[in-house]
Amino acid sequence: MTNDEEIIRRVLDEKTDEFRTIVDRHGTHVATFIRQMTGSRETAEDLTQETFLQAWRHLASFRTEKGSLERWLLRIAYTQTMMHLRKLRPTVSLESTLSSEGTDGYEEPDDSHLHTETLHEALERLTASDRALVYLYYIDGLKLKDISLAMGHNTAWLATRLQRIRQRLYKIMTQQ
Repeated sequence: MTNDEEIIRRVLDEKTDEFRTIVDRHGTHVATFIRQMTGSRETAEDLTQETFLQAWRHLASFRTEKGSLERWLLRIAYTQTMMHLRKLRPTVSLESTLSSEGTDGYEEPDDSHLHTETLHEALERLTASDRALVYLYYIDGLKLKDISLAMGHNTAWLATRLQRIRQRLYKIMTQQ
């Protein structure tokens, strides 16, 4: 199997049919990531195409020293999805929600009794950005360092954000 760097080199040498290999190799992961953010298969398909179009246009700017091709593609997907969602409606930031509600008295929850369906409903109430963070960390199993490359935030900010998301999810799930 040819590695991503070699494929990129061949694409940049104008062997354009090689780009299909990149799409085949990473397309499902990118589409799943976008679908987790948007909740829509159709929107995910459109934004996945836009992601790979942007990747095609800017492939020469990819640098392996800054991370893997997959992380670079997820960063493009994240940016495309956030631009799309901003066009649809404004979102309320989690920080403002938490600061107005407070987090006093928070204890680490025993989530073993909560149902998967309730969790999915609670996730839908998060912003797309927060859902993306949850997806990358808990579902995809990425390290905060890798997520920071994909989302453009430092690891300390992401760790704090994850803690606040867990608190918010617990609060949402226990109120249902």
